[in-house]
Amino acid sequence: MADINDKLEIPSEGIETPSGFLYHPPRLSKQIFFLIISFFTAIFLGWIISSIPGDLSEFGKGIIYFIYILILMIGYSVWAGILSALIFKSIKIPLIKLVFNYFIRKEKSVPLSRILPEREKVIGLMVRAQKTTKVFFIFSWIIGIPGGIAAAFFTSSMSSILIFILVLASSIAYGYFLFYFGRRGYIPFPDD
Repeated sequence: MADINDKLEIPSEGIETPSGFLYHPPRLSKQIFFLIISFFTAIFLGWIISSIPGDLSEFGKGIIYFIYILILMIGYSVWAGILSALIFKSIKIPLIKLVFNYFIRKEKSVPLSRILPEREKVIGLMVRAQKTTKVFFIFSWIIGIPGGIAAAFFTSSMSSILIFILVLASSIAYGYFLFYFGRRGYIPFPDD
């Protein structure tokens, strides 16, 4: 990402655009490090939350571990899919039309501006990519509610309502953690 930051002249403090605020994406090494830390945070969070009731079965502990890993994996997969759709709509469809016009309609003189996306378009795509990391927060609710319900049915000395609230609140906090840092560019783009 350091290359694109230099080419697009994104200042280190970010830039305000018509699409919203664009945070300066960190280097790819920091992004990958954050992704690894996020995975280990999911495991650690699963260990902490499953240890609080104290007497959960191994199956119950495994389910709780799985909730946080699922938020990370499904959130990243959906985010990558949304990015692919945005890129296809914004860049690849005009390129396909250009190739079609060249071969079918025999338009020989094609200006370079029709092939390459403009700076504003690329910056707008980057802002939208950063904003769509809210899928992590959305999926923390979608996965946290059934995960909390499932955890409430495990036999434990702790109240079922407290286990539900504990799992749901920690899922939402983890989803917000991913969204917060993803919005600031710490989640690497899938095609890097």
